[in-house]
Amino acid sequence: MIYRNLIIIYILLFIKICIIYSKNVTTVGAIIYSFNDNENSYHRQLVNGFNEYSEKNDLNIKVELEALTPQVSTTEIQDYGNTIDSLLKKKSDKYEVYFYYSAYSKPYGDHFINLKNYLSEEEIKKFDESILKNTCYSKKDELVGLPVYLSITTLFSNQELLKRYNKSVPKTWDELMETSKYIYDEEQKRNNTIIRYNGLINDYNGSVTIYEFINSFRDSNSSPHPELTSKETKEALKKLKEIKDEIGEEIFKAPDSLTIESLFNTGNALFLRYFYYSHIPVYKGSAFPGKKEGVSGGIVIPFNIAISKYSTEEKQKAAIEFLKFVISEEAQKKYIINKSMFTGIMDLYKDKEVCEKVDCEVVTDSQPFSIMNYDEKVFADDNYHAKYRQIMFDYLYNDKPIDDIVKDITSYGVNRKNMGSISIFLSSIFMLWCLLF
Repeated sequence: MIYRNLIIIYILLFIKICIIYSKNVTTVGAIIYSFNDNENSYHRQLVNGFNEYSEKNDLNIKVELEALTPQVSTTEIQDYGNTIDSLLKKKSDKYEVYFYYSAYSKPYGDHFINLKNYLSEEEIKKFDESILKNTCYSKKDELVGLPVYLSITTLFSNQELLKRYNKSVPKTWDELMETSKYIYDEEQKRNNTIIRYNGLINDYNGSVTIYEFINSFRDSNSSPHPELTSKETKEALKKLKEIKDEIGEEIFKAPDSLTIESLFNTGNALFLRYFYYSHIPVYKGSAFPGKKEGVSGGIVIPFNIAISKYSTEEKQKAAIEFLKFVISEEAQKKYIINKSMFTGIMDLYKDKEVCEKVDCEVVTDSQPFSIMNYDEKVFADDNYHAKYRQIMFDYLYNDKPIDDIVKDITSYGVNRKNMGSISIFLSSIFMLWCLLF
């Protein structure tokens, strides 16, 4: 009897093993660039989470992720753009899934499948319409990507200092200046010197900071970015110089490392401007201030996911299953929001649990979102970008008349009609994300 039972058990085990090996598992290749590639990174957790989900639900799909890092990429982020460009132009089927910086949607979008052919209207409409329109469509007006997470410029306010002096988070630049001066003077009486406002107008981050400051002088969050020669731009630049002169000191031109140190460790600043990410509890994030209350200058930059046209139909369908997992509310809450990152699914900001993890006001007070215009010369042409920053610095740091700098930038732009594709400047923003995320 014992031997018979053992034989039956062996037979059943053999059958089970045969069934397992007879399953046709579809392997999906994915590629990403990241400075922080480890098991705790959001992209590794997304992949591991999907593979567990797939096994549990017998999807017979496995995602294998290759992460390019500075250690294996000879020219850092530029290498990622070159890699994508080379693979797609060769119509390579090595990868099905591409995680990419949203500025690539137009240049490389024709190599990705139209997601409208694979997803329901409900799955697409849960994302913010302006984000989809401005960062997820190809030149042929096809939906080629969806946001995995959003990076949003944010004002971080020191809650301990504000509470000590019964002050609130500023909604306008005038409020920020007034509060900064008052608290700084009071802290000086306590022999405590603080950073009032970091500005972050340096050689690395200067152009985007100036762009978003000008953006904060629009009439409303729905208004377009002001023209370079407009009164709003001149008014914004005058206010920016006033802030630099009165509360900025030399910190305005300091490298990002000083801001990062304060935001993540020391807490020695009253107000900080930076992209939103996890921070020490002393700070609370809010929408970027504006000229008037209710207008934010903050810029939203999505990081997207897309699927290659050059894979087999079987692998494309498998990749779609992974994409659906990534954009699901459950996965976004678990792997994005739990990492103190913003999701593109707007309804989640009505969730109390979500708002305990991230500062939801940064998102809600910034809507309608302001999306950086990648077609503008300042962001698409490296030479123009460098010249733009140099001329702006002449006004901010060397006191060149504002009418002269506007004239200089306008004249230079007219003489440079041809724009590049993806600039080193865009690459530098993406590299900053990689350092954070």
